[in-house]
Amino acid sequence: MPFYFLFLPWLLAFSLALGRSMAQHPQPSEPSIKIGQPVPDVSFSRVLHHPAGTARLSDFRGKLVLIDFWATWCGSCKLALPKLDAIQQEFGDKVQVLLVNSQSTGDTEAKIEKYFDRWRRPDGSRYPLAAAVNDTTLNALFPHQLIPHIVWIAPNGTLHAVTGADELTPEKVRAALKGNRRHTRNHDKP
Repeated sequence: MPFYFLFLPWLLAFSLALGRSMAQHPQPSEPSIKIGQPVPDVSFSRVLHHPAGTARLSDFRGKLVLIDFWATWCGSCKLALPKLDAIQQEFGDKVQVLLVNSQSTGDTEAKIEKYFDRWRRPDGSRYPLAAAVNDTTLNALFPHQLIPHIVWIAPNGTLHAVTGADELTPEKVRAALKGNRRHTRNHDKP
């Protein structure tokens, strides 16, 4: 019986401490944009591998925009690069792949450039995919817990789908270009 009296205060203290720490890390909120709704014209102040060095989502109007949230330390993101590159190559001007590196990843512009210097196409050339650096806006619009996290924006500027990299196939891109959502499993919750 004395053991329980000694153990009970410790259990209570641990429970209170755990509850406080969980309260300091709230769960991500629901995405503010739902499937079929227009996506705001977000601007990016620094875009690597893009002719202007800056961009707005409206610059890509008329194209299917595939936004890939990624980080240099993400192994799955590295595996998705060839797939994203192949999609960009196959569909050309009909699709715009945009890698988005959120500020929360801790990556710097120098670290991202070093990453692209190291991880190259099989022929040795650099991946030419545009990469927005230190984003906070899209990260807030499309909260997520895992990366890679793909946001599909239809050519008319509306949200088409939110998926993982496994959903990114040429067949599904073709369907999206035709406005068909049936073939894309949506994960529009964080």
